[in-house]
Amino acid sequence: GKKIAHDTFISVFYVYLCRCYGMAVSVAGNENHESHVPKRIIMLEFKNVQLEAVPHELSFVARLGEVTAIRGERGSGKTSVVNAILGRAPVVSGFVTIDGELVTVGSAPFFRKTVSYVPQDVRLAVSRLSVVVDEMLAIAASQGRGCAKAAVAAEMATLGITEDVLRTDVRSLDGRLVRLVLAALGSAIGGSIFLLDEPVDRPDTVMSSFLRRQAERGRCVVVTESGDYVDCDKTIMI
Repeated sequence: GKKIAHDTFISVFYVYLCRCYGMAVSVAGNENHESHVPKRIIMLEFKNVQLEAVPHELSFVARLGEVTAIRGERGSGKTSVVNAILGRAPVVSGFVTIDGELVTVGSAPFFRKTVSYVPQDVRLAVSRLSVVVDEMLAIAASQGRGCAKAAVAAEMATLGITEDVLRTDVRSLDGRLVRLVLAALGSAIGGSIFLLDEPVDRPDTVMSSFLRRQAERGRCVVVTESGDYVDCDKTIMI
């Protein structure tokens, strides 16, 4: 795979996933970490945004303390919305902004510092989740976002997951359980924006309670879903 640059401007999850998939990560700007660490995010906004995979324009605001759901049928373009937030795909027209600052493919590395991201399709080339947790905690520590493994275990406990899962062969775990562990990890590591791409595929009170706690901690929670699966403050239909 291609070499991955480790930088404080890149989300811990994004760095790890790029490493897994052999994707290059661009790093923009001066590497003076103190002067370029983003301030706490207040608002994510889509203004008349047109994406290639979505048939109509999107306009919405997601704020701290709220759970915003992007809802649509499978194949409706929800992941394209996620990619636009991450700056992985350019918009056809309109603007994606974070606190009024334009998110583009070029500026995205800066904003990813504020994001914890749980993808819909998680492909792990490891035998156990403990390897994933250890490596991602190491990346977080290198970015100044370190947390103890005990904090991850505590977050897993709120989702009803024991640490035994981390030592279980990944091939025997279903996708939902893997995503829940990554969600717990993202919660422990932190970040103003918590972005989850279809973490569940049916009504799920455990995930709903988890996301609500994240919002109550002052995070901007954005989740995609194919149905009315989680409790949210606003729903954006696509």
